[in-house]
Amino acid sequence: MTIQDKARQENARKAYKFLREHCELNQPFTKKELMTAAGWAKSTVETYITKQWRDLVERLPDGKILVKPDFQRFSEEQFLDLATQNRKVFSKYRRVKYDDIVTYEFLLPLTREDQLRKALDELFYKDTVRHRLLEIGLTKAASFLPRGEEESDDEYIEKICGAVSRHFGGYSISHVSGRYRAANLTTRENAASMLIHDERYIIDETTASVRFIIPLEATMTAEPDSTSEGSLFEPAQTSDIGKDVNKEISLVRFLFFDLFVEAIVRMVKEEDEIWLVEEAAGSRILYAWRRA
Repeated sequence: MTIQDKARQENARKAYKFLREHCELNQPFTKKELMTAAGWAKSTVETYITKQWRDLVERLPDGKILVKPDFQRFSEEQFLDLATQNRKVFSKYRRVKYDDIVTYEFLLPLTREDQLRKALDELFYKDTVRHRLLEIGLTKAASFLPRGEEESDDEYIEKICGAVSRHFGGYSISHVSGRYRAANLTTRENAASMLIHDERYIIDETTASVRFIIPLEATMTAEPDSTSEGSLFEPAQTSDIGKDVNKEISLVRFLFFDLFVEAIVRMVKEEDEIWLVEEAAGSRILYAWRRA
């Protein structure tokens, strides 16, 4: 750090101490008072007040400046970091609400996790989605996502890829330990005999739980002005939108099962059973793939 940088940092420390004291006392101050305390020029003080500190201070009608209570949450280190940047102190968010979601939870032995990840990662590539669409046929897709009379195949595939992009942003994987019975209920004696003959009965197995959470766009409500300075915790205002939840659930189910799930199941070999739990609009369904 150069001598000049050290001097700037020392001035910023003095400014932090000055602002901290005035915040605790809830005491307004003038620009000149801050200039004197921190050793800054008038232009420097004005720049900080209008840019870096605009979320931390309030200009009063008489020209004085008041430090907001939020400043007390700032450490000296955070303040010094802020003094070198030109951005807002606090992030501004636009809150939206989804009244309904669809969730999927895929359950597979951890030994198949690599296969599962490889298949699921195809969610993120348009060329893979396009290939799957051509495999299953665009006619079937049109039953769930209407196709315009003059839409070409490429245009319609783009529309479907857009739906995939909006609904499937990612997934999470967690590991769950458990014990499973691999045969019909039997006695301890028979179970011991099975063990002697290398037959499976009780199995300790770690399961990979893959979870998707898909918000339904038709149920979304939001504050109309995304630039609003209102509190994040103010109730979101509803807007007049047409809701066709069942139709969107059908679309999500088609995209998930036909584009991805069936491809995943084909890749996973030598499992007795694969489970997938679906929750949508208050209902819960268990799908099971059993080896023939």
